[in-house]
This record gives sequence, C-alpha cells and structure tokens, in this order.
Amino acid sequence: MTNEFLPLIGLAATFAAGLMLAVWVVAWRINNLGIVDIAWSIGFLPIVLGFALLGHGDSCRRWLMVAMAGAWSIRLALHLGVRVLGHHPQEDVRYVRLRADWGAAARQKSLGFFGFQALILAGLSAVFLV
Repeated sequence: MTNEFLPLIGLAATFAAGLMLAVWVVAWRINNLGIVDIAWSIGFLPIVLGFALLGHGDSCRRWLMVAMAGAWSIRLALHLGVRVLGHHPQEDVRYVRLRADWGAAARQKSLGFFGFQALILAGLSAVFLV
C-alpha cells in the first residue's frame, strides 16, 4: 500500500472511532450493547463512500465499489437491526454474558470493546482502497 492510502485510512479510522464512541454512549443510555452490531455493519457505507469521493483510480470502478459494498452494508445493517431492535429492550445473550463477565468494570471494558470494533471496521475497510 502506498503513502497515498495512509490519509484515507486515517480518515476511516477517525470516523470509525467517532462512530463507535457515539454508539457506545447510546448503548449505555438504552442499556443495549447489541447496537454495536448494527453500527459496525452500516459503518462501511460512509467509509467506502469517502474512499470513492477522495480516492484515486477509475471513477467507474470506485462507484461500482460503493454500490456493491454499500448494498452489502445496508443489507447486513437491516438484518441486524431487525434482530437487535426486535428484541429490545432485551439484550443479546452474548452481551448479557459479557456484562456478567466484566462485572463492575463493564462500562470501561465495553468502551474498549467498541474501540476494538472501530479498529476492525477501519482495518477491513482498507481492502476497498486496493
């Protein structure tokens, strides 16, 4: 990967971190950490759109990438949204288990978990720059 990609990856990481921080705040307000799944999946769309707008290469390929990645991102977010919000206020068993395992440190550890989700989002998004 050349140096021209680094600023775009930096923007993706900054966006992902801000997104996950905002979602973490909302998750604690509504008492449902499961919304991270929805945010993570839809987070690809604005990142890929940013890559298409700011990146280099064939315009047709960039917008085809937005269409394909965007369709996948939206489809997955809708699927997860129906599942997560359909059970709300009951939280997914995975997150109930994490809260129990984390105990009194759940708020801090969940922030780290959401931060890790941001890192994964930005890292996986880098493939769309290739």
